[in-house]
Amino acid sequence: MRLRTFVALATITFFFTKTRSMAAQKVDPDSEFLSYTLSKTDSRRLPTNITVYRKEEIRNTGGQSLADVLDRLPSIDVQKTGALGSMATCRMRGLPSPASCRILIDGQPLGGVSSQFVDLSQIPVDNIEKIEVVRGGSSMVHGANTLGGVIDVITKRHTAEKAHSSFGYQTRSYPISSGERRSYPVRMYNAQLGTGGKGFDTYITGSKYYTGGYQTNSEGHNAALTGNGEYTAQNGTRISLALSRVSQETGDPQGTPIPVDRWDGRREKEPSNRWRRVEQTTDLGRLTLSLPLGESPAGLQTMSYGSRQKYLTRPSSGADPDMERVNQVVGNTTRLQFPGGFSVGGSYERDEELIEGGTPHHAASWGVTVQEHWEGDRCDLIPTVRLDQHSAFGNVVNPRLAIVFRATPNWRLSCSAARSFRAPSFTELYSSSGTLGNIFLRPETAWTYDAGTEWRSGKTFSLKLTGFHSQLRERIAAKSAVYENAPRAEVTGGEAEMDSRWGPFEESINYTYQRAIGNSMGSYRYVPLQMTPRHTANYRLTTSLPRKWRLINTVQYVHHRFQYDNEQGMRFPSYTLWHARLVKKILSSDLYLGVDNITNKRFIESVSTGLVPNVARTYWAGITIWFVD
Repeated sequence: MRLRTFVALATITFFFTKTRSMAAQKVDPDSEFLSYTLSKTDSRRLPTNITVYRKEEIRNTGGQSLADVLDRLPSIDVQKTGALGSMATCRMRGLPSPASCRILIDGQPLGGVSSQFVDLSQIPVDNIEKIEVVRGGSSMVHGANTLGGVIDVITKRHTAEKAHSSFGYQTRSYPISSGERRSYPVRMYNAQLGTGGKGFDTYITGSKYYTGGYQTNSEGHNAALTGNGEYTAQNGTRISLALSRVSQETGDPQGTPIPVDRWDGRREKEPSNRWRRVEQTTDLGRLTLSLPLGESPAGLQTMSYGSRQKYLTRPSSGADPDMERVNQVVGNTTRLQFPGGFSVGGSYERDEELIEGGTPHHAASWGVTVQEHWEGDRCDLIPTVRLDQHSAFGNVVNPRLAIVFRATPNWRLSCSAARSFRAPSFTELYSSSGTLGNIFLRPETAWTYDAGTEWRSGKTFSLKLTGFHSQLRERIAAKSAVYENAPRAEVTGGEAEMDSRWGPFEESINYTYQRAIGNSMGSYRYVPLQMTPRHTANYRLTTSLPRKWRLINTVQYVHHRFQYDNEQGMRFPSYTLWHARLVKKILSSDLYLGVDNITNKRFIESVSTGLVPNVARTYWAGITIWFVD
C-alpha cells in the first residue's frame, strides 16, 4: 500500500511541476552535497535532514578521531569505551543499534553488510576534507544498514597549482588530580604532502600518536598512512586509486570496579582488567573510474573496493591471542547518470568473517537503484527506489520520495518518506560466545518521515528545523541468548541547527530532541529505550582577536540516560562539558593551545565493558607548519 501511494504521489507531482534540464545547472563548491543523491547537488535543493561539516569546523573541534568530531553533530550519539584510542561507535536518531548507521569513506562502506564492525577511533581526522551526514533512512541509495542514516567522510585531494606539505606536533596531558604531579601524556605527529602536474595529482597523509591512557592499562599507540592518486584526461575522464592502513594497539581496562559515588579523579582509574590488550589493523583500497558523456553532467562512474579488518585480543602484552577475528569485504558500485537528472546504478558486495578456531561465514548481496531528480522553478521532486537481494534472507524493496519547495530565494521547505533496512550481522545469524545465532532472521525495516524548513540571510545567518518520526519493525534482539525478530520501536524527535556571523564572532549551535520507545521480547508494551538521551545540544563561539588570534569555545550538553530499557539499571546523570582553544597564525604555521573539560566534570562514558570513566580536564598544545614550493 505504501509503495503504491509513493508511486501515485510521484506521478501527480511530476505533472504539476514545471521541470527543466539539470544539464545547465552549476553547483557552487561551497554548497554542493553528494551523499543524498550520489550526484553533486546544491544543498539548497535537498531536504533539511542533511549536514556538512567542513575541514575548518573539524579543525576547530580539536578532535583526533572521527568519533571526536561526530560527537558535535545533531542526532548523533557517540559511545566511547574510554579515552583516546579506545573503541567508539555511534548511533543516529536514537535507534538501538550502531549498525543502523553506515560509515563511508569517499563512498566506500566501512565494514560490510553482514560484518558491521566499525571502530570510529581508528579513523584519524588529518585526511578529512569534509563530512556529509544524511539523517534518516537511506537504503534506497546506499543499501543495507542505513536505518538511522549515512556518514560519508570525504578525503582531501591536491587541488593547488603548487606542491605543498605540512608537519604537525601536539602534546596532551591527563592529570590524575590537581594535587598530584603524575600525569598521562599524549604525543601526536602528523604529516601531509600534496603534489601534481600534467593531469596527475597525489595526496599522502601520515599520523602517529602515543598515549599513556586515562585509566591504568589504557595506554596505546596508533599509526595511519593514507594515499590517493588521480589522473584527469583532457576529455574529463578520471581514474583514481586510494589506499590506506591504520594499525592500533591499546589496553582494554574494561571499565572500573569502583562505584560512581566514590570517584574522585583518582580512584576510578583502577581498571577491572590490568593486563588485557587489543590490537586492530584496517586496510582499505578502492579504484574509481569516471567517464563523462558529452558536456552535460551525465556520465558513468564505477568503483571497485576492498577492505580487511583484523581484530584480536591478548590476555596480556606479548601473550598468544585468545580471540582473533578477520573481516574481509570486496565489492563494486556502478552508476550511470543521464542528462536531466535520471540515474540508474547497481552494487555488489561479498563479506567474509574468519574467527580463529571457528567456522568461516560469508554473505553476498547486490542491489539496483533507480532515481530521478525533477527540478522545477520552485519545487524539486526526488523519487528513488532500490531492490536489494541478500543471500541470507532474499529481497527487500526500499523507496523514497523527497520534495523540496523554495518559497523564496532564502526560505525553503521539505518533506520526505523513506523505507530502509538493516541486515542481520554474522554475530546474529550464527552462534558466537554467549549467544546462539538464528539463520532464519529477517532484516530490520523502518519507515522514516521527515519535514523541515530552512531560512537563510546571505552567508551571515541560517536556521534549520527538522522534525522526524521512524517506525522500526522486525527489530532484532536477544531472547534467552537467542536472536529473534519480534520487538518494535519508534523514535520521534526534532533537530535545530543555527549558524550566524556578526562582526568578529561566529556562532554555531545545534539541538536534538528524541523520544525513543520500543517493546522487549514477549511484551507489547512500549518503554523508553536504553542509553538514549532525550536532549542533546552543542554550542560553538569563535572570536577573532587582534594579531590573528582566534578563541574557540565549545559547550556540549547530554541529558541523562539509563543502562537498560524502561529506565532500569544505572542512571547516567546529565552533564555539560566546556572546552576552549586558542589559535594563532604565525607566517606559514598554526599554533594552538587548549583545555578540554575545563570544569573537570566527572561522568560515565559507556557501559559496554563496565563503568567507563570520562577523561578529566585535559591540557594540550600543538603546532602545524606548512611548506609550499
